[in-house]
Amino acid sequence: ALGRRMRAWLLALSLLYVGAQRRCPEQQQACQADDGPGFFCCPGNGTCCGNGCCGEQQSCAAEAGAEDGGTCCSDQPTQPCPAEGPYPPRCCGRWTVCCSVGSFGCCDPARPWQVDLGTAHTHLQPLVKPPATEGSAAPQALRCAALVVQGSRMKLLHFAADGKQTGSVPVTGYDNFCGATRPFVFSRRARALITFEADFLRAGPGPRPVAMWAVDVQSGAVKTWVLAGVRG
Repeated sequence: ALGRRMRAWLLALSLLYVGAQRRCPEQQQACQADDGPGFFCCPGNGTCCGNGCCGEQQSCAAEAGAEDGGTCCSDQPTQPCPAEGPYPPRCCGRWTVCCSVGSFGCCDPARPWQVDLGTAHTHLQPLVKPPATEGSAAPQALRCAALVVQGSRMKLLHFAADGKQTGSVPVTGYDNFCGATRPFVFSRRARALITFEADFLRAGPGPRPVAMWAVDVQSGAVKTWVLAGVRG
């Protein structure tokens, strides 16, 4: 009796699936919902993920139909991490690894800052020295620059040595995909904030080209170079 009921249930699910396939518009695909026997439609070039659809430049952090659902991760800045322990499916930055400790379950295998966290630092290190103004009675204050993320946009904030903000400029030419970025390092010689990224939007397996990105700390303009002979 149990076997007959199981076969009937599987047949009903198959009919539901076929019906969902017929209900989806052309060039779309039917996806099974995680929270019940229902189905929904996703674009043909997308991916079924939990109860939603991932786009072309996204990956699902859990298999479609998984008991714990799924979430879509942007391929360039993040990698998908499956559910582990108390952590649900999540997106971790490419500079981190999936782990089962911490606040988010994403661990940085390298030290993200250029200073020892246990050491007190009470002074500001000037990044940019403005040109002297001819005839000025006193030298201008040294300034510092800070790179901040605001959703899909990035800004450079300028500060005087006393900590007061003196202005801001938008960063043009760098896509942060509405998320956190890799750590940037400051080059005094180039007067720029620099980071390196592999091209994770390139289709297919194998080594990926690596580019260097430089953000000018005064103008916010971005320059990029593909590194010859380097693959990520």
